[in-house]
Amino acid sequence: MAFNGGDLRYLPLIDRKQRLRSLIPSKGGRLLYCDHVEHYGERLFQLACEQDLEGFRGSHSWIEKVAGGWSLSGIWNLHSGFPWNPYYNITGNVYYTGSGYGQLRPAAILPGAGTSTSNKTFERTINPNYGGNGTAFLTPPTYASGAAFPATTPAPLPGIQRNSLNGPGYDDLDASLSKGFGLPRIRGRGENARFEIRADVYNLFNKTNLNVASLDANLGSVTPTGIVTPNGDFGVAGSALGSRTVQLQARFSF
Repeated sequence: MAFNGGDLRYLPLIDRKQRLRSLIPSKGGRLLYCDHVEHYGERLFQLACEQDLEGFRGSHSWIEKVAGGWSLSGIWNLHSGFPWNPYYNITGNVYYTGSGYGQLRPAAILPGAGTSTSNKTFERTINPNYGGNGTAFLTPPTYASGAAFPATTPAPLPGIQRNSLNGPGYDDLDASLSKGFGLPRIRGRGENARFEIRADVYNLFNKTNLNVASLDANLGSVTPTGIVTPNGDFGVAGSALGSRTVQLQARFSF
């Protein structure tokens, strides 16, 4: 704290106020200088308490208890779309018979598929992004059926990378409303008695958000000779996440 190059930190407060007073105009300015009272401080405080002036003394009226003390907060979660992995079912297994590897990723992604991530797109019986035939946009892999163990066959190519497709988006607003208030003074209960109520609402607007894990990611089946059987349900969701949920709480402390 300095003024005209001088350090004011070690000056008494009364001296600082005098310098401040010389800087603030007495009339017409945007700033207003408020002087202090040097005498009768206890009486001034007593009068302020008798008149229930806020800032000197908290209010204990029922109006303040009901109208004050409210708190509202919220969290908005918005996602453009969660990734998911398409696959082909194959005939038998790769590597060797009984290996357990019966699914392969597509070999490549071709242009032309839709890119909508709206919930409506994945709710339909046929996903319009793929027109009921995802094999037209995600080419099947080539592979050789596994030989009888312990013999093995060459491994197939790895295919497209994981999380290559974007699933439905997510839009959710969670909100909390709470009201905490003290209670009028009653003998035997103390001055700090307080009652609080709270409501937590999840998915406030009850929006439908699809479960990405329920998407039918099976493009269809492909044989070692390249014969493809498409799955018309590819890209269709099977379930949704939770609807609106309300949680109520109440607490009394004293």
